[in-house]
Amino acid sequence: MKRSLKISSIGIFLAVFVVGLALLGLWISSLRTPPLMSFDFLKGRAVVARVEHDPRKSLFSSIHDYYSWIQWYSFEADFSDVCKAADAELLALGFRARTHSIEGYKHRIYLLNEVNLGKTVVIFDRQRFVGPPSEQLPESSIAGAYRRERRDGWVTVKIERGRIPSWPPRYLLYRLKKRLQAAGW
Repeated sequence: MKRSLKISSIGIFLAVFVVGLALLGLWISSLRTPPLMSFDFLKGRAVVARVEHDPRKSLFSSIHDYYSWIQWYSFEADFSDVCKAADAELLALGFRARTHSIEGYKHRIYLLNEVNLGKTVVIFDRQRFVGPPSEQLPESSIAGAYRRERRDGWVTVKIERGRIPSWPPRYLLYRLKKRLQAAGW
């Protein structure tokens, strides 16, 4: 009797310990910053700027804030050639695409929505992203230190990866707010 009680208490302790380790591992992996995304259509071009937004560190944190990691690329190229290469790669990965034209400038937008995670790629026609040289680029750049200027023959690519906070009540309120906005409230 004592031996079976001792074995069952050790088994319960081990089960709780393993579950605790698994939960700790999941929590730690959720805190990790996702790696920079690179796509073949960029052909190994260097990142001009990186921006990270963490609502926990923001003064204006609210219910709709989300974590985002943004990369900016800017280079001389033909807009239609870059879009063709991006279409071939991103549409095969499941992105949805659409093109907007504002004041004669085209934007090609690619969206991929996953659970708690969104990826957006925007290609801007005739825009150049200006900032410090890439060797002076800090690990997380400040968006205000850069500007976009109109320049023929240039293309700017913005890649954003966002993650909605995973705390369940906050996530549910975020989804409710988005549905109300979609319904016109």
